[in-house]
Amino acid sequence: MIFDKRRSVLLRFVFSLLVLLCATLGTQAQTPTRLANIATRMKVLTGDNVLIGGFIVTGTEPKKVIIRGIGPSLSKPPTNLQGALDDPTLELHDANSTLAFNDNWQDDPSQATEINGSGIPPTDPRESAIVKTLAPGPYTVILRGNGTSTGIGVVEVYDLAPAANSQLANISSRGFVDTGDNVMIGGIIIVGSGSKRVIVRSAGPSLLVPNKLADPTLELYNKDGGLIASNDNWGGTAALKAAAVTTGAFPFMSDTSLDRAAIREKMQPIMDEQNKKMKAILTDDQYTKYQEMNQRGGKKKKAEMDQQRARFLSGAAERGLSEGMATMLFDRMEKFAGYGFPKGHAVPYALIAYQTAWLKANTPVEFFAGSMSLDISNTDKLAMFYQDARRSGVT
Repeated sequence: MIFDKRRSVLLRFVFSLLVLLCATLGTQAQTPTRLANIATRMKVLTGDNVLIGGFIVTGTEPKKVIIRGIGPSLSKPPTNLQGALDDPTLELHDANSTLAFNDNWQDDPSQATEINGSGIPPTDPRESAIVKTLAPGPYTVILRGNGTSTGIGVVEVYDLAPAANSQLANISSRGFVDTGDNVMIGGIIIVGSGSKRVIVRSAGPSLLVPNKLADPTLELYNKDGGLIASNDNWGGTAALKAAAVTTGAFPFMSDTSLDRAAIREKMQPIMDEQNKKMKAILTDDQYTKYQEMNQRGGKKKKAEMDQQRARFLSGAAERGLSEGMATMLFDRMEKFAGYGFPKGHAVPYALIAYQTAWLKANTPVEFFAGSMSLDISNTDKLAMFYQDARRSGVT
């Protein structure tokens, strides 16, 4: 996820040197709501001021993830940042050892195949990525510039196994935070049908490193760039204390401290049905073209669908979407256009099908009378219902 307040900023944090903690507190939904992406953007320096990100996998099953180190593409549309990290490298550690290292994501052919297969490969060959299946537990990612290079970079983790009985539950990042474009910006993407409660915290003076931030502040933004909440001094509230205990976060030592901040919010999921995803990234004119694609896909006209694909990939590229992500999105929409249904569509259809079958089996006379009355002017359907009624013993 690339952060730009003009497009889809989810969270923005204004500090200098900090720990960012975003941990799940629970969900109010009948279907799973989860973190699909956790990420941090900031100025990456050297020594103690590289970008150090920690994340936790919770649950009982391994979780397949892709970890990306982004730099050069930040200087391109739509972000157009000055001073982007020219050649990022990634290290992945568990509590005991280094699990993986990557400089340029295409260097290892086997990893490059998996990275491309994820649908979200980096868009610049100098950027870094690691695909790994991780057991539940804590992990650390280090993003630094190759050699002694510095600049603005992003480290992010995507969930590639949403069906697994495990979740991304936390991201904590430490590094040097400056001003302007060089503040620390953290982001999460929430998917699902319900809201997710989170606690977002910052800390400066409690860090055991020099040049600690004296008084961090937090700002929380939604996907449209609208400010949801802000906080300077956390105030030692009972609710925030309880939230820290629930998530296993370390407690703040002083209720009146001026150097820590915390925000607790219910986060709404990003709409994740195919047509709504399209509308979120395309103009109204192109959304009309998407509806045209549905009609062509339903008629199984391959040549016309190929034209629609080329048009979509071109439009997505103009808006900064990677070719891999755009291809994956179009493939899903093409399936939908060919009578494939997302869960939000299939479930109510299944319920109606069950109710209809029950009525036909238990009240056949009333069922056929109602169906034939509804289509009284459609002779083709009346003939079909007549034959079906006779097979069911209704005369």
